[in-house]
Amino acid sequence: MNLAIPFFWCFAFASIALALGVVLSRRILRSALYLTGVLLCGAVFYLLLGAEFLAGIQILVYIG
Repeated sequence: MNLAIPFFWCFAFASIALALGVVLSRRILRSALYLTGVLLCGAVFYLLLGAEFLAGIQILVYIG
């Protein structure tokens, strides 16, 4: 079995949970931290696809 498949599902569920945290959180700082986690999971998806440059840009532009 390819090792990328369990990583994909792990980060997919984490991304969904963090997105729900963004929407349902009453505190703005926690919501911003959850959004950072969602964007970081998006960067991990780029890494799993083999697009290291896009993952770096995702982290630098959107998270940084």
